Parts: sequence; C-alpha cells; structure tokens
Amino acid sequence: MLTTKKLTIARGGRVLCRDLDLAISAGQSWLILGENGCGKSTLLATLAAWLAPESGTLHLQGKPLADWPANQRARRLAWLPQGDENPFPLSVLEKTLTGRHPYLGRWEWESAADLALAQAQLARLDLAGLAQRDLATLSGGERRRVALATVLTQQADLLLLDEPLSQLDLRHQQQALTVLREEKAAGRTLLVVGHDPNHAAQFASHVLLMFGDGRWLAGPVDAMLTSENLSALYHYPVRALSAGGSTVFVPEAACS
Repeated sequence: MLTTKKLTIARGGRVLCRDLDLAISAGQSWLILGENGCGKSTLLATLAAWLAPESGTLHLQGKPLADWPANQRARRLAWLPQGDENPFPLSVLEKTLTGRHPYLGRWEWESAADLALAQAQLARLDLAGLAQRDLATLSGGERRRVALATVLTQQADLLLLDEPLSQLDLRHQQQALTVLREEKAAGRTLLVVGHDPNHAAQFASHVLLMFGDGRWLAGPVDAMLTSENLSALYHYPVRALSAGGSTVFVPEAACS
C-alpha cells in the first residue's frame, strides 16, 4: 500500500527521522508515537504529499507518490491534519461533503448517494443532530469529530490520521476508537498519530516510535511496546502492568 525507502525528514535544520524504511501492507493499522515536536505530524504530512522529504523515496501502491494526479491520489489516500482551518462559513454537513470532492467533476454537484454517505459518517461520530450547525459554533472536540467524519466520507483505502482523538472526551474517544476498528475490519489501512500507547491494543497491528533525533523503531505492537522502549521514547520511566489479562503502560509516578 505505502512504502518508504531511506526517507529523511527535517524541519528548521533539525533531522527528525533519518533513513526510514517502511513497507505498510493493505489492511495494517499503525500507531505513531513520540514526544511533542519529534516529527510525527511532519512525517504524516510528507506521506500525504503535502511536504517534501529531505531525501528518500515514497511509493503509493507501487507508484511514486509524486506521480499520482491529485484527485487520483485523494481517492486512495485521505489525510486528517492536526489543525483544520475553515476560513469561510460552512455547515457541518457542507464540510463533511467536501470529502466527496475527489470524485466530482469541476461543475458537478454531490449526489443523493454522496449526501447519504456523509450523513452516515456524521451519525457514526454522534454528530447527526449537528448537521446544519455552522462549524464556527462548535466546540473544539466537535470540530475534530467533523474533520474525522469528512476524512471517512472520502472513502480512501489509506487513512493518515493526525491525532484524531485530540480534544475528545472519554466517551467520544472510545466512540472514535470503535470507528477505527470498524475501518480496519473493512480492510482499510490506517496510520494514526497518537499519544497513548494503550490505544494500540484497541486497533493497531504495528507501531512506529519516533525519537525526534533521527532514530526510529518500527514493528508489530508486541515487539515495539515495551517499558524499555517507551521509557526511552518519552525520557520518563514507564512501567508495564497486567490488568485483566492485558498489558497497560503507566508512568512511574502513577504506580507509587
């Protein structure tokens, strides 16, 4: 689905990730972890063809990413950025319908099927009652869920999601995680930036750890998520605890 070879990304003269080699197969779900400023969002923007890498290659379904026409790429790859600016007045439903733009001609309007799809994605995220509301009147968490619904309406095979759970309360976090599991079950490939390693158990098959100084580790969840790796990643002691037959990771202070 997506491959990188010797991919190096940098910002402000600082190398964030060096010589990244990934082979992401269809149907896999990746959680990307690391401290603030380590390059997670920069990596996702690079994979979405928004930013150019310092060096290395990127292929989407075996074809160089840069060679894909924008609308064809958008039918295969959808990107949820960390920030979602909307400078013009839009209703929630109008915003969600923008996910169908890659499938429309220049003067073509959304179909009844497009409308039904957008409404279904809003319902999955507890937003059906807000469809006619102006985006500017929503809370940050509500706008975040609208942004996720828009990406889901795009119906791409590969979803690049930058902190889809940010600003969400506990119930809506769990709701969004359920949606991620459903997308995984439907065969979609997920790359999700997050901050809680415990979320991996809910949807991820693989983890990418970014250390912010060029180093990285990538592999299956069980191999990557260890107290040693997470303590090194966050520069803070992390302990693995058994709870109900599962392993949870907590900061050392929470264990005392």
